[in-house]
Amino acid sequence: MVYASCHSYMDEGEAITEFIYNDNSKRKTSTRPFSTAFVRPSDFRFEFRDRYREDSEWKHYIVWQSGESVLTWWSIQPGVEAQPNLMLAIAGATGVSSGSAIAISNLLMPDTIQCNGILSLTDLEIMGKETIGDAPTYKIQGNRHWQGRDDKSHQSKLTIWIDIQTLLILQTFTTRQHEDFETETTTTYRPQINVIVPSDKLAFNPPA
Repeated sequence: MVYASCHSYMDEGEAITEFIYNDNSKRKTSTRPFSTAFVRPSDFRFEFRDRYREDSEWKHYIVWQSGESVLTWWSIQPGVEAQPNLMLAIAGATGVSSGSAIAISNLLMPDTIQCNGILSLTDLEIMGKETIGDAPTYKIQGNRHWQGRDDKSHQSKLTIWIDIQTLLILQTFTTRQHEDFETETTTTYRPQINVIVPSDKLAFNPPA
């Protein structure tokens, strides 16, 4: 696995979620930009941003680790918080980040960040080849399984576009059914692997 064996990784991207209500009365789109920086064995920083409306201020959520120190910062609850471990810190950011907090970190550190993510997909199928930007990719689809708040097992399909040359994920697409609405989330990545990660990309550096 290219992610689990790399010595460094960086990306920038965005998770775009469309909320489709059952009565078709309205649709809402949420765009959450994010970035990841990682240098093995334990230097890690993830940040995503969110805002209620296009004219609203961005809210930030940061997850950071260096050595055994793990810190988080969230605009909703301003203040630096020490966390027991990176898994708990990532878990806290997963839902509100549309899953972007955990998807790649699980691939980079599968023994540390454990979830029913890409590594747990079943019934994988190559759907063909498509171009994302200028990159030719494999289009792969699989089934996701998770336990809902209702204690019932749920399943949805996840589609992944993987760069043929680098084997890095460039895009994912998934749908999820809720009680009153459905979501469609497209997550786009602009990844770099085995590169020199600038120190400022790994600095905790929460907003003033």
